[in-house]
Amino acid sequence: MFGIIKHPWLSKGTCMTLSNSLIDRPRVLRTFSPPLTQFGLSRFSEIAEAAKTLNHPHLVPLYDFGISAEGTAYLVRERQEGVKFTKLMRTSRKMEEALVIAIFTQVCEALEHAVGEGVSCGDLSPDNIYIVDAGSTSPFVRIVG
Repeated sequence: MFGIIKHPWLSKGTCMTLSNSLIDRPRVLRTFSPPLTQFGLSRFSEIAEAAKTLNHPHLVPLYDFGISAEGTAYLVRERQEGVKFTKLMRTSRKMEEALVIAIFTQVCEALEHAVGEGVSCGDLSPDNIYIVDAGSTSPFVRIVG
């Protein structure tokens, strides 16, 4: 049974961090509202089904998705720790060229994999890019879809 740990932010629905004593890693439950149209629900299911098959080190895995009896679409994914690229851009007056190249090389690798598997990446933004070990000389990038 999952329990809600916290309710960190709202945007186009609700995101909640979930915990489970049988799973050592927290998960995120994201719902989408207002309820989607029939076309939107169909498209959501199609994209989520494809995204669920993706397996790449720079993509945060999607574990489950569905549509509630009330018509609310939801997905469950791994919870990602790190610094959002948005925050890194705001707090760094000038980023080193090598850091920018390292970040965007990893983003491009993830996008190449997703597109190669037939998954479109229409929601990519600096808020969806997490930098793990942002203070190191070799940061690791994870993209939340």
